[in-house]
Amino acid sequence: MNQRRFYERIGNANVMPKEAPQDWLVNAERDGLRLLTEGEDDFVILYASFQALLIIAVFGEAVRLAAPDKDQLYNSSFYVDEAWCIQKTYGGGQGHRMYLEPPLEFPETNPLHGAEPIVFRRSFDGMSDYDAAIEISQKLVHSLGLHFMAERNAYCRLNSEGDLEEIIQVFRDLGTGEFDSRRTLVLIRGEQLAEYMAVGGYSLYRKFDLTRTDPRSFSQWDHSERHFDAPDLFYNKGLSGGNASYIHGGQILRPTITVEELIQEWKREDDRDAREYETFKIHDWKNKRYVEWSSAPSELSNYFTKSDKPFEISPAFFSPEVLTKYKADPDKYDLRDRSITCRNAWYLKTFDINEVGQVHTYIGYLQRLPFKEQQHWKLYNEWPKAGLSKRAIQTDFKGEYSSESDPLQSLRYAVSELDRDPPAWWRPRGSQLRERVHYPVTTSSKEWADELLALDQ
Repeated sequence: MNQRRFYERIGNANVMPKEAPQDWLVNAERDGLRLLTEGEDDFVILYASFQALLIIAVFGEAVRLAAPDKDQLYNSSFYVDEAWCIQKTYGGGQGHRMYLEPPLEFPETNPLHGAEPIVFRRSFDGMSDYDAAIEISQKLVHSLGLHFMAERNAYCRLNSEGDLEEIIQVFRDLGTGEFDSRRTLVLIRGEQLAEYMAVGGYSLYRKFDLTRTDPRSFSQWDHSERHFDAPDLFYNKGLSGGNASYIHGGQILRPTITVEELIQEWKREDDRDAREYETFKIHDWKNKRYVEWSSAPSELSNYFTKSDKPFEISPAFFSPEVLTKYKADPDKYDLRDRSITCRNAWYLKTFDINEVGQVHTYIGYLQRLPFKEQQHWKLYNEWPKAGLSKRAIQTDFKGEYSSESDPLQSLRYAVSELDRDPPAWWRPRGSQLRERVHYPVTTSSKEWADELLALDQ
């Protein structure tokens, strides 16, 4: 589902057209039920505010919403402008008192007792032109490890491949007039919502109202009906001749996964044998052969295991273009002289470049990469045209410091010294800029131009 198009579609469907057709005016029930039961896909509506539509969701205790009194739910009111406050009160023979008052307070007998708000839109008393921000429950945001990215207008986190994924999205636009002043939609990914509800013992309760009228001709509601027969969707609907309709009610959304299923999924993620692994062309120096071999842990051995399987430190060789994508995106990848880090997602412990320009690393390190990243390396995998670099042999096998001089490292050190105590003519570069300078490893004119430009910063 494209969330922006979904938002625009809801806006178009819930703002009265200039010449409101009768089909639009009388079909609040049809369109409302379609939105609540069919319209959502990967994302779930937490809050929607349009000229003709209002949806507000709260987290309720799952045990209280298992078989609730629907009349009590229907008659319960809550709004997004309710928030925590320091309450002051006196009288009743108890004198002056102060205490923290939660946003929602329902009696013990109400199914929403203990419910928690999700979306806040607090007013700023005394500030007439203040545009209230959309705030999201910190309990929800922190639990899912989310951070607000202003440029995306979304609460995001990194996925297993180091890419930002938008978990909660906020859409806000000005409307077109007095009765359509502001349009707002807050969506959350269904998978993460289900995880949070399952672990927290919640169900989601949504209050909704879809009212369509033509102010020029509407006077009163002629007919209304109750639909309380469905277990998790109940509402009143009304009609007024051929020029108005409404649907007003509540909906309960329950977790689509259990805690036990989440635990089993977690175990599968930690089970190295259950993951996918790519095969690579390697130099199996233990068995004195060149062979294509799986990088799966069960297919490799080490010095302490008696086996005919190749060692984990069997080298695999690659064309230098394998590094191009890491150089091209320094915000995502931290490419060092001999290692690559992708944010908090994965880490390639070591690589080097031999005398003929081939990149090489060890199959045991490749197995630790996400499968998609292994596939990237597989594309550039080739048989060795020369052996390992002298530096790799010294550091990886002999346990020695490299004796080779490195002009680029010397340059970085010189720049860092100038940064530390800059003369009047020197503009400090900073460590981030220094680390983004690399040797060109391909014959690509663009790569050479990029590296020269980085060197000239």
